[in-house]
Amino acid sequence: AQANGWMQIVLTNDQPEAKDLSLMLRYTTADQGRKCTIRVNGKVLTTYTVPGSVRGADDNGFFNLELPLGDLAFDKNDQLQEKYTVRITADQGTLCPGLYYIRLMRDYEAPESTDYAFRAADWGFSGDANRVSQDKIKVDTEANTITLRQSGSNNICLRYGSEREYDVPLAQKFLVIRGTNLSTTSATAHYLWWLNGSNAGTQVAPSQKMTLADGRVQLVWDITKSGIDANCKSDPWNLTTAYNDYSTLFGLTAKTSTKDVVISYIGFLSEEQLNGTASEPAGDGIESATAGTPRQYYALNGMRLSRPQRGINIVRHTDGRTTKMLN
Repeated sequence: AQANGWMQIVLTNDQPEAKDLSLMLRYTTADQGRKCTIRVNGKVLTTYTVPGSVRGADDNGFFNLELPLGDLAFDKNDQLQEKYTVRITADQGTLCPGLYYIRLMRDYEAPESTDYAFRAADWGFSGDANRVSQDKIKVDTEANTITLRQSGSNNICLRYGSEREYDVPLAQKFLVIRGTNLSTTSATAHYLWWLNGSNAGTQVAPSQKMTLADGRVQLVWDITKSGIDANCKSDPWNLTTAYNDYSTLFGLTAKTSTKDVVISYIGFLSEEQLNGTASEPAGDGIESATAGTPRQYYALNGMRLSRPQRGINIVRHTDGRTTKMLN
């Protein structure tokens, strides 16, 4: 179907005793970015964007998408319906994803959760042996930290190298790194080079650097403004190493080259989580300095600000703590 076009299929349920019905559709990652709305008997089941990588896809990128019907499986009398009219409508800006197979399924079981949580071992891989050798990277799985000592700009070079694949909701649009002994002064101290297999031949500096009350430095990248988010557009998107060996790759700079850098969190936060008005996902073993503490912002001259300004801001938390933030 063309943009705004649609295709329609009628499926028949010949097993009235069936339970937990679902709709199975076969798509291919070759249609990455195509969007559609899937309706069953006139009601929206879901909107869907084809991702660039899917756990379990075959070598040609074909995969099965299974969607539980839930209440849509029943009529107004709470009886299983005999026929299900499935209409798939293309988004106004894309073609409809190619559909290679469709059928009703029974006995649906929800998959095991794959929500992202920070595990130091997932990130304890050298991104460039010329910047930092693998033997310098120490992963403490109990403390959930990565420790290394390396001099030179951007030579704290790590990448996501795990075989695990995680789902990251679009709302969690900020990539956040927290650690000790990280530079906060130089504009070129930290760069994100690759993001989930995407690179635009550029290097992306963090949009925010700040020192937390516990002494750690927090670095923040807005994924949606990075220019390398091509594989982070579906909801949720899949954090993976399936695209290439680089996957997600960054280079940081130590504040003091003779001291260890200890990274205690690499993850993805929503705006509410970043601002402390919502709880964070699991993984940061050290309590966030901003968790549960909405902020007030001030200029260095003490003037109250409605939002952070460019440069150094004073951040006052509701529990009385005050920190500085470089925006």
